[in-house]
Amino acid sequence: MATEDQQLVSILLHQADDSTAWNRIDQLYRRRLTCYARTFFNHANDCENIVQEALTGLFNSFRNKKFDENRSLQAYLYAITHNLAISQIRKNSRGIRADGEADNNIEQSGPGVSSLYRSEEDRLHREVVIVAALREYISSLKKALRFETIKILELVWVRGTGNNEAADTLGIAPQVVANTKFQGRRALVDIVKNTTTITHPDLISPPAFHEPLQSDENPVYSREYIHAYIDGALSPEEADAFTLMAYGDSELRGKIRTVQAEFDYHNHTVGSLWRRNQLTCPSDQEIVDYQRGELAIINPKIVDYVQFHLNSIRCIYCISTAAEWKQSAAKGGTN
Repeated sequence: MATEDQQLVSILLHQADDSTAWNRIDQLYRRRLTCYARTFFNHANDCENIVQEALTGLFNSFRNKKFDENRSLQAYLYAITHNLAISQIRKNSRGIRADGEADNNIEQSGPGVSSLYRSEEDRLHREVVIVAALREYISSLKKALRFETIKILELVWVRGTGNNEAADTLGIAPQVVANTKFQGRRALVDIVKNTTTITHPDLISPPAFHEPLQSDENPVYSREYIHAYIDGALSPEEADAFTLMAYGDSELRGKIRTVQAEFDYHNHTVGSLWRRNQLTCPSDQEIVDYQRGELAIINPKIVDYVQFHLNSIRCIYCISTAAEWKQSAAKGGTN
């Protein structure tokens, strides 16, 4: 079954100005893209302008029949938002303010246009290869019903949880968590080596597979948790709490700047690629069946994982799906 994004792309490929489809895209992505833009700019107006320009760019891509139907809509929107933000930062570094006036006190800096595009092309290549490897590995785990392995990797790679906290959450030994991380990384490296003929050291080395920054005192110092914050993938309550914490914690602000620099140079971790591509998200129907209490009958093998994904990972995409179903059920439309 096609995902909602795929359905929207199909509609717009045939009718680029379909207002219903565009309203849905706006509803799905404007807030997330605005959260992402906030990692580059301090002012809300700058973020809103970048996001509006990104959505306009997407519209023009469909109108001019240049959108690749095989490309992820979500990945495209993040990429174009990122490129627009980098472009604006480069303008700012040349002293071009929002009002168009030059500021001669600001020195020009940053990469040239051609190197920026080469960097983006290289990043997209790495992303495609790593995501393909993740899909293959996760698929093999699901077929073998190794949901505990998926839970461990999702906690430490996607959620950014430390080994000890992940072990406590799952009721297992910390050494099991450490061993699973090692085996998972080795499996991904092997898949990448066996499936690509192009030599790219970054495909199988940091930053793609680096260990997260950890702090025993505060698990939200982990790199992946900060990535989730930057991606706009935390719940509103978690994001607000994290922002308040950062205001009063210089160490945390420093680590946020470090992670932001990674984003500026297109260095994405396995966790952010896993999260953005929703590689282990249950289907909408599975979430609805879980909410109804019917999933244990329809597919008992995954009901425990769905509960974990919603309650422990707290995936904002799936929580949104569950919330939409609850609202629909409350209004009498439970389909």
